[in-house]
Amino acid sequence: MKTAAQSMPSLTGTMVDDHYELQSILGSGTYGVVYKALDKRTAADPSPTHRAVKIMRKAGRKKFEIANIRREIALHATVACARGVVRMHDAFDDAEYFYIVLDLIPGGDLFTQICERKAYEGEGGEARARAAFISLVDAVYA
Repeated sequence: MKTAAQSMPSLTGTMVDDHYELQSILGSGTYGVVYKALDKRTAADPSPTHRAVKIMRKAGRKKFEIANIRREIALHATVACARGVVRMHDAFDDAEYFYIVLDLIPGGDLFTQICERKAYEGEGGEARARAAFISLVDAVYA
């Protein structure tokens, strides 16, 4: 199955919502591509703010898929302040795409931590895995 990055044009270097400059692709799944973005409102700051911007194409989606994306956005907004849930700063759409603006989490996603960085192996790995699992359960509970 194709990832969204394979079926969507690269948006690297473009501006989104007049505030976010898409700098690089962080990851891609079936429905969307996540970009690292500079919040241009903070570009002059000593420590400018970067966000993760998830972009999902509208074209070619069935009605239920569009409804699922809208539901994802609404549910995320509901739990965005819960412990263990990535904070959502904004969500909007235009004629072509849905956009979800999230905190940029250093170190990547849980899959990368487990498979590539092997963060839960070695000394202390069991305790780190236990803490990650509890955090995950707390987020799902929220």
